[in-house]
Amino acid sequence: MEDNRSLQASYQKCKESLQALNSELEKIMNDPQALLETDKIKHQKLMTKYKQINDENKRLRQHLKYICL
Repeated sequence: MEDNRSLQASYQKCKESLQALNSELEKIMNDPQALLETDKIKHQKLMTKYKQINDENKRLRQHLKYICL
């Protein structure tokens, strides 16, 4: 039961991080001056972090499904 709560908390944290990253990505993508080199680097870092969090989110989701069955 405690593991389930811990997983749900981790899942929620990943979900919130994903939403925050999506918001940052949208700001960069919609910014007409996003062609600056620093913005490109920032975008690459955000994309890497987004992928990591998204992968962790998927892993936690699968684990939660397994536990709930």
